[in-house]
Amino acid sequence: MALGLAVSVHSCRLGLGQLSRPDAGTLPFGLGIILAVCAAALFIRSGKTLLRRPRVGTASVWAEVNFTKVTIIPVGLLLYIFLLEPLGFLACAFVVQLLLFKVAGGQKWLISVLQTVVTLVFVYVVFFLCLGVYVRLLPTWVY
Repeated sequence: MALGLAVSVHSCRLGLGQLSRPDAGTLPFGLGIILAVCAAALFIRSGKTLLRRPRVGTASVWAEVNFTKVTIIPVGLLLYIFLLEPLGFLACAFVVQLLLFKVAGGQKWLISVLQTVVTLVFVYVVFFLCLGVYVRLLPTWVY
């Protein structure tokens, strides 16, 4: 909640503009509010869940958390950020998507690879062909 509120407060400094002419801070402001509302809903929901659980003889709240996923997903996304420029979009996106589909999604390898390929083709068509966004597709040593 604090992050969402902080984003909203700081985006006001960029200027919100008007509804007909939004300014640079409009999108981050709205996203910050949405983030804060979703976090508040999760906070309330988790509080209700904790209150309903019997206290005696139960496992810890942390027993259900899969720390492998919690660790691998942010590490994969950070690697994507730092390796996008030298390795190019295709290699980085393929590895990160495969990681997300396999580790976070729990899919079989064949399904994960197929989903990754379909996702990359979709992203390529929409962003590169239709919208004309330029991102280096291949590693720097290929050019």
